[in-house]
Amino acid sequence: MYLIFECDEASFMLNMQSYLSLVHPDDRLLLEKAYEEAKQNLGEFHLEHRILLSGNKVKHLEVRGQFKLTAEGDLAFAEGVSQDVTERVEHRDALQRLAFKDTLTDLPNRRSLEDTLLNEMNACQQQSLRLAVVLLDLDSFGEVNSQYGAALGDLLLKTLAQRLQLLFNNKAVIARVGGDEFALLFTQLQPEASYFKKLNQLLEVISKPITIEGLVIVLTASVGVTEYPQPIAVAGEQLLRQAQQAVFQAKMLGRGRLHQYDISSEIDARQLVDNLEQIRKALQAGEFVLYYQPKVNMNTGQVFGAEALIRWQKNTGELVPPGHFLPALFNNSLEIELGDWVIRTALAQMQLWKQQGLSLQVSVNVTSLQLFEDQFVEKLSKNLADYPDIPPSALQLEVLESSMLNDFALVSGVMHSARKLGVSFALDDFGTGYSSLAYLKHLPASVLKIDQSFIQEMMEDTDDLSIISGVIGIANAFGMKVIAEGVESIEQGNLLLRLGCEQGQGYGIARPMPAGDFLGWIKHWKAAPSWVGQQPVGIQNLPLIYAEVEHYHWVKQVEQWLIGKIKSPPTLDQRQCKVGIWIDSESPFGLHPSFSKLVSLHSDLHKLVAEVIAAQKLAPKNEANSKAAQLFMAQIKQQQTLFINELRGLIG
Repeated sequence: MYLIFECDEASFMLNMQSYLSLVHPDDRLLLEKAYEEAKQNLGEFHLEHRILLSGNKVKHLEVRGQFKLTAEGDLAFAEGVSQDVTERVEHRDALQRLAFKDTLTDLPNRRSLEDTLLNEMNACQQQSLRLAVVLLDLDSFGEVNSQYGAALGDLLLKTLAQRLQLLFNNKAVIARVGGDEFALLFTQLQPEASYFKKLNQLLEVISKPITIEGLVIVLTASVGVTEYPQPIAVAGEQLLRQAQQAVFQAKMLGRGRLHQYDISSEIDARQLVDNLEQIRKALQAGEFVLYYQPKVNMNTGQVFGAEALIRWQKNTGELVPPGHFLPALFNNSLEIELGDWVIRTALAQMQLWKQQGLSLQVSVNVTSLQLFEDQFVEKLSKNLADYPDIPPSALQLEVLESSMLNDFALVSGVMHSARKLGVSFALDDFGTGYSSLAYLKHLPASVLKIDQSFIQEMMEDTDDLSIISGVIGIANAFGMKVIAEGVESIEQGNLLLRLGCEQGQGYGIARPMPAGDFLGWIKHWKAAPSWVGQQPVGIQNLPLIYAEVEHYHWVKQVEQWLIGKIKSPPTLDQRQCKVGIWIDSESPFGLHPSFSKLVSLHSDLHKLVAEVIAAQKLAPKNEANSKAAQLFMAQIKQQQTLFINELRGLIG
C-alpha cells in the first residue's frame, strides 16, 4: 500500500482515517457509503475510486473487501485488497473518448449526439420543454478540399468548430456528425423561446473569411432545423432525417440558407400510408360496395343506364363517400386493384339484374393509371368472358378528359383496343381539361359528359351556359351523345332540354342507391311533366336563353340584398343591366310584335325593384321589415314571370 500511496511507514500511518484523507473529494462520499453498507450487512464491498497525491497527482484504485466476525459472532475487522488500476482506467477512458469524440475537432461525434438527443427528448416529455435539432452542411467544401488538399481542409474544419463553440458558449450541444456536417441541439427550451436569431448569427459566422497559410477562404453553409416534440411520435433518428431533409431543401433554394422542416408533410405522409393500409385491408375484407345512380332521358322519361359509384361500407356501419378515400390511391398500385374490383362487381350486378328482367348499360370510371397498365385490355377481355350473357356494349368505361394529357397516343391506343372488345367509352368531366378538340376524332368515345360544376351555375352564369352550349355543339358535330351530370332541379333540366341536352343524371333525378333499391326506384320514377316533350330551341334563339339566365341572376341578386346576403343591390338602371344592354342592341327580335311589350315589362320590373329598394333602405331592421321584404319579393317574382313568359314567346 505504501508503494501505491508513494510514501513510507515513517511518514504515513495506515488506518481508515488516513486512507480517507487521500481519497479524491468527489469520491469520498461514495466510498464511505459502500463501506458502511457492507459493514451493516456483513457483506463484500467492491468499488473503484481515485486518490489524490502530492502535486495533484491522481491514481485510480480498485478496492475489494470483506468484513469478518469473531467466534462469538461479533464484528471483528475488515480485510481486503487495493489495486492500482490507473493505467487500465486511462486506457478505458481513451477508448471512451475515441467512441464518443471526433478526433479532428474534439467535438462530440454522431454516436455521442444520438445519446444526448435521446436523453433530451426524454427531458422534453417529462418537463414540457422543447428541443431544436439543427444540421449544417458546408457548401462546396469538397471543391476547397480538392483544390487545396486535405490538410488545409482539416484546418478549416477545426477553425469552424472553434467558431461554433465561441458563438454558442455552451448554450447548445455542438457535434461533428460527418465529413463537413455539424449538428447543434438547442436543449430545454421553454415553449415561447426562440433560437432563430442565433441561427442567423450562425450563418454570418460561417461566412466570415478564414485565413489559413496565406489563403483567404469564404465558406457558406446550408442549415436545416426541426423541433421536438411533434404532433406525431418520432424517434431521434427520425429527427435527424427531418433536419437532413430540411438541409436538402435549403440547398435547393440556394447556398447559405436556413430552412425549417415542414412537419405537416411528415404527418400527411404518415396519414397517407395509414390510409392506404386501411383501404387494402378493407378491400380484402369485402367492405367496399357499389351504389348506382340512374341515367335518364329527360325528354322521354326512359331510364337507359346507371353509373357505378364506389362506397366504403365499414364494419362499424359507417358509409364513407369516395372523396374521403379515393384521393389517397392516386398513382398507387392499389388504385388498379380497386378499379379491377369495380369492373368485376359491376358486371356481376348487371348479370343479376338481367336475371331479374332488367337490362341496363352500366358505366364505371377508369383512371389513367388503369389505362396505362400493360394488362388492362387483357384483364378486361377476361372479365367480359366470365359474363357471356352480358353484351360488351352494355359496359361503358368513363375516362376523365384530363387523362389525355399524360400520354394521348397511349390512351387512344388502349381505348381502341378495348373498343374492339365491344365496350363503349364516355369522356367524363368534359370541358374541365385542356385536350385539343382535334383529339376527339381520334378517340373511340361515343358520349361526352358535361361536368357538374357547369350545371350548378348555369342558371346564373352565362359563361357556364356558353360552355354547356359549346359542348352540346361539339357532341353533335362529332356524332356523339351528351349527358349532363349534377342535374339538381327541374329548372336545370328544362334549360338543358332547351339547349338540346336530353340525357341527365344527378340528385334532381335520383341519388346513388344500393343495387337492391334500383328496381323499385325504376317502377315509381317519372320525369317532370315540363321535361316530357320539351323541344330544343334553334341556334338563332340561343340569345333569348342567355337573356333569360341573366335576368334570373339579376332578380336573385335583388333577393340576396333584401335578405342581407350581399352588401349592394344590382344595377337599377334598366339600360345598364345585361338584359337592358341586349334589348338596346340591334337584334332581329326587335321586329317581333311582342318585343315592345317585353321592353315595357322590363322597364316596369326595374321601377318596381327601385321602389322596393328605396323603401327597404328607409325601413328599420326588424322582423316586420323582414316580412315586408318577403312580400316585396313575391311582387317582384310575379312581375318576373310575366317578363319570362313574354321572352319565351319570342321564340319562333
